[in-house]
Amino acid sequence: MGSAVSNFFESLNKEEAKLVPRLAGDRLGIQLRCALSELDWYYYNITRTQEPTFEQQEHYYILQLGVVRLIHLALSSRPSFDVPVVSFPRRPELSKAVLELASALGMIQHGRRIAQYVAMGVGEISEGEQGEFNVMLPEKLVNSSGHEQDVLEGFTSESKKRFERLMQVEPIRKLEREVGEKLSALVRPWGTHFIGYDADPLLDDYFFGLAYHSIQLQEGFDSFHYALRFGGVRYQHYVLALTFLLSNSMRHERFAEALVNKDGSIRLENVLTITSDVEPFIADLREAVNYFGSAYDDFEELGVDEARTVFDVLSCGRHSLELVSAPGSPTPLIVQCSEQGFIRCLSGARSEPVRYMLEALRLRFQKDYDRNQCSREVSLQKAVKRILGASFNGLEFIENLKVKSDGKMLTDIDLVVIERITGIILLCQLKHQDLYGFNLHAERTRGGRLVEQVDGWLQTVDSWLQSVGQEGFRGALRLRATIPDLQIYRMVIARHYAHQLKDIALLRKALYANWPQLLLATEIASRESAERGLIELVERIVEIPNLQSAYEHQPESRAKWTVGGLTFSTFQAGC
Repeated sequence: MGSAVSNFFESLNKEEAKLVPRLAGDRLGIQLRCALSELDWYYYNITRTQEPTFEQQEHYYILQLGVVRLIHLALSSRPSFDVPVVSFPRRPELSKAVLELASALGMIQHGRRIAQYVAMGVGEISEGEQGEFNVMLPEKLVNSSGHEQDVLEGFTSESKKRFERLMQVEPIRKLEREVGEKLSALVRPWGTHFIGYDADPLLDDYFFGLAYHSIQLQEGFDSFHYALRFGGVRYQHYVLALTFLLSNSMRHERFAEALVNKDGSIRLENVLTITSDVEPFIADLREAVNYFGSAYDDFEELGVDEARTVFDVLSCGRHSLELVSAPGSPTPLIVQCSEQGFIRCLSGARSEPVRYMLEALRLRFQKDYDRNQCSREVSLQKAVKRILGASFNGLEFIENLKVKSDGKMLTDIDLVVIERITGIILLCQLKHQDLYGFNLHAERTRGGRLVEQVDGWLQTVDSWLQSVGQEGFRGALRLRATIPDLQIYRMVIARHYAHQLKDIALLRKALYANWPQLLLATEIASRESAERGLIELVERIVEIPNLQSAYEHQPESRAKWTVGGLTFSTFQAGC
């Protein structure tokens, strides 16, 4: 099967290579601009469809994969375009051709994702007599991360509901009416097909507030302390700049709708995706960051050179093509076509802007990123102490317990939670991994590293506990003999992903949870039976493997994909 996977990857690469000359010959970057416009237009429509069909969702998935790959190929296939950036109204014949190109690239990227699944041990791939590839998936497709996703979505949904209720109070409704009036008054047609509008402080504040609420709900928002620096620039500056970009996107979308309502001759699809000049935008970005940042204590103003660094990090250009290379890469917010001009991507701003920012920071400032990672587990440590301490009475905490044998350092325990009245002890290992989204290669490599590290930690702690016994353990923690017999639990708490720990945790008889799962378990335990103390929390955490096992992906219907001279099919065993 190994050769079949390699042959499949090679065939996908060959089909992609056939498409590159078409992009390399595009001297103006017209296909790049058209592809981004089509993605934004599709995103705008599908997000306003109450219940998108499976076909609509699949089409958007393929289009998103393809457009992100098209960005990479269009920018890497030629050193520059003949003009800084282009703008033109939607033309059906061009849209059709570019959609076909993007869809072909999307299917190729989808094929690469399938091959990655097979390489991860999920399914089998074989070659047919006619050169086609057949991918057989297991009869049961376990959704390992399904429980984590449901718990996270539950918290996110509740936050959104609270915010929606806030938006319905009369003072906010009055503000919204004023915002609508200003949008209509300030917008105007420009250049026959396009859009122009003036600024207003009320709109700046209103949409920045909406954007900041949206950013806060995204995974990874609080990955680093605000004062840590990447390339000499505070993390706070990057987050504020990202919020500014999202607020621009939200405001522009509303301006576009206001223009169409005001002037029926303007087509919405012509004004959703716009271009901007780099230098004035960097100046606006700097001014916005300093204006909104001034509300925070200990804020430092963003300088001119620092603003350019922030823009380079948050933009996708020839300087950062690695960000849009792998299948499942986040869609960029802005695509820099040249040193003078860029395209704003509405769908990128509204999909995974935080993951894009974090990926960009790691790519651009690897040493800073690695160094700053050390602080993330300290923050998680403080958060665990805060939540458990507020939910259960009489807890004590020991941070960073050094595990030694004969004076030799074996490992450390990030956090020890002690409930003296019951003798329950939680030995916690904290893990703060990077987000990987839909990047299967990153999921595989980072997940494998996580399992390996946790397995090593559990084995070391178990060996130490066996060697010192209860008396030695009591001595290490300075626990009095009056405390009941100890009940020791080893628990791994991951900031984002814990589902890959299931097998190793069951094997080692350990507990595991990610941060939202721990929050939910703590909330339920403290609400339903707080007087039982930590044992109630432990019982909730013990349920996670069973809850996780109950999730399955929807059955896959037989699908056949054809790209140029390549055909591949996917189906489930037994179908």
